[in-house]
Amino acid sequence: ELNSTVQARTITIGADHQTGDITLGLSTKSQTISIGNGATENGESHIINIGTESSGAGTKQLNLGEITGAFVVNPITAGVTTTIGGTTQTGTITLGRSTASQAINIGTGVIGGSTTKNIYIGANANNGGLTNIYIGPSSNTTTAKTTFYHNVDFNYGQVNIKAITNPTS
Repeated sequence: ELNSTVQARTITIGADHQTGDITLGLSTKSQTISIGNGATENGESHIINIGTESSGAGTKQLNLGEITGAFVVNPITAGVTTTIGGTTQTGTITLGRSTASQAINIGTGVIGGSTTKNIYIGANANNGGLTNIYIGPSSNTTTAKTTFYHNVDFNYGQVNIKAITNPTS
């Protein structure tokens, strides 16, 4: 057990130029691995950094392996922003890659009568660039249905509704 009785002491595992692996939790039996799970006192905080140092030209990759239970990111404090993707990232962000039946929920929490829920998709393209938003399958042999439950406002440009020659439903 690594434990320090000195309050402000730093504990470091691994050296600056180490190239060998560091493994935590190698057991093949049931096991809980806790990082930064202690309760914080009022006005205190835990900052848990994983791969945050950005010096050098090397590559960082974070692998989470096969998750057979739930994967939950759950900020419990109001007003906390959860960000996926960086401001200079050009790679694809994929949600819901299942090849079986699947529901992908975005903004589905129940809200009260005096609150507003804003869901932005492709917003903030104010630089004259082009934003394409695709909804539904790209295959013309796939049955698709898009449902809008309430009013739909189109503020700019035009809307073209094209009839299909052989509707399936």
